[in-house]
Amino acid sequence: MAQGIKAWDARHRWVGFTVLLYLFLLLPPAWALFDAIISGSTQHQRVDDALSLYITTFLHCTLIATVATGLGWSLALCLQKTGNAKTLYLFLLIMPFFLPSYVLGLAWQYLFQPGGLAQSLFGMELSGHLRQWRGFNSTLAVSASVNWLYPIPLAGAYVALRAWNIRSHEAARLYLAPRDAFFKIHLPYFAPFLAITWILVFLLAQSNFSIPDLLQVRVYATETFALIAAHHDYRGAILFSLLPAGIAIGLYIAGLPLLRRSITVLSFSTRTSLQASPAFSIANHSFLILAVIVLVTSPIGQIISQIESWQQIATVVTTATRDTLNSIIMASMVTASSLSLGYFLGYSYARSIAPGGQWARILVMLPFVLPAALLGVATIQSWNNLPILNWAYGFGLALIMVLALRLMPIATEVIGMGIRQIPQKSEEAAFVHSHSWYKSQTKFMLPQLRTTLIAAGLVIFCLAFNDLTTAILLAPPGVDTLPTRIFSYIHYGPDSLIAAICLWQITVLAATTLIGFMLLNWAAKNDA
Repeated sequence: MAQGIKAWDARHRWVGFTVLLYLFLLLPPAWALFDAIISGSTQHQRVDDALSLYITTFLHCTLIATVATGLGWSLALCLQKTGNAKTLYLFLLIMPFFLPSYVLGLAWQYLFQPGGLAQSLFGMELSGHLRQWRGFNSTLAVSASVNWLYPIPLAGAYVALRAWNIRSHEAARLYLAPRDAFFKIHLPYFAPFLAITWILVFLLAQSNFSIPDLLQVRVYATETFALIAAHHDYRGAILFSLLPAGIAIGLYIAGLPLLRRSITVLSFSTRTSLQASPAFSIANHSFLILAVIVLVTSPIGQIISQIESWQQIATVVTTATRDTLNSIIMASMVTASSLSLGYFLGYSYARSIAPGGQWARILVMLPFVLPAALLGVATIQSWNNLPILNWAYGFGLALIMVLALRLMPIATEVIGMGIRQIPQKSEEAAFVHSHSWYKSQTKFMLPQLRTTLIAAGLVIFCLAFNDLTTAILLAPPGVDTLPTRIFSYIHYGPDSLIAAICLWQITVLAATTLIGFMLLNWAAKNDA
């Protein structure tokens, strides 16, 4: 009996070791932030207008989050009524999220250039007037960001609608007026999913640097990079990022109760599918086909149209092979690290053995909700002052550690949700049979979490592969990833070369996404 209790308590040791390792990774950038706040000095006066600039950034991100959430939920509602074509539509419409944001920004820029698709549709004169409009770049940045981020609310809404009990809808129609049914039945159910997806889109839009920089829109992220690149003011960049960091933390804390409520709803739901009349089904298909053309086919097609010759693609593939391998290796290491650490942290939340409770959960989520530039700058500031950690730059360990730290919360939350779906009594029975907590996890828990692990791994791999902000700041000298190579071409290379290398990255990511969807389909069939 005593040995059994000791073996069962091994999970506390695994969780404790994971928490200590996480704190070790978080401590250097946290110390840099603390030092910047205490000193309070900066080398450049542009930090003084941080409030006015962040108001602009806040409005910019709010517009992106609102439009992307509305578009995603509209598409998800139509997807529920498309029958056998649902999987194909879902794959095509999710695809933009797995593409780099700067590629989509570049595609939208090409759309409105002379000779672009917009000129063919609206005519040369109207297209020229649009480009001369003062708010043209800002509108283009919002459009490209929405194109990149709408799959997040699409996925959230798809899950919520799949879990929606159709009987509740039918009962509401019988006994309540449409307005009362909306406010008393539908809104309480869907509001947590709606709010969570909105917050997530807002946070990612706030951290995004590549689209505003490409389209010359002045937001907080571009200003942070200006402080680093032009003025070498690392402390000023940290201070400049504190306001958006505070907003991000506040949004996450506000979203925690909504996240718990959503998980509770999904735990007691049954899968259903909404039915549609033939006429309404035709309208759904028409809307979805239009969305695929505008959001997927047109941007990628515009990139392809910029390529002068297919021989150029072969040249790009040859020159970018090393950078592609660097990105794949880096993203694979980040994915493995994030899933490994995220499993134990997610387990600790799901089984209520995490030290510190919800406060520890907030601490774990901080690297994700904080702006990427702030985390990268804080790492530079702290590691440069610690000789014992300087060697990590030469091996690229700093980049891998910071990306793993930033993306690990995705694995933590997704895996934690998966573990909650497995009854604890079943896990305890597996432990009694194997007499080892480790074996109960590897032989019982992990096989049931295949779909969860594959989904989390696919998202983390693509985000790490596409990362630009952290790679620019922390990549070791002489080492380029594919995103940093493309970023250098965007500023110094011809459009045809830029389009060719962007098409190469799109091909790599499309293949990765397709493999991920095939693995998800395989795991779902085995689980069934």
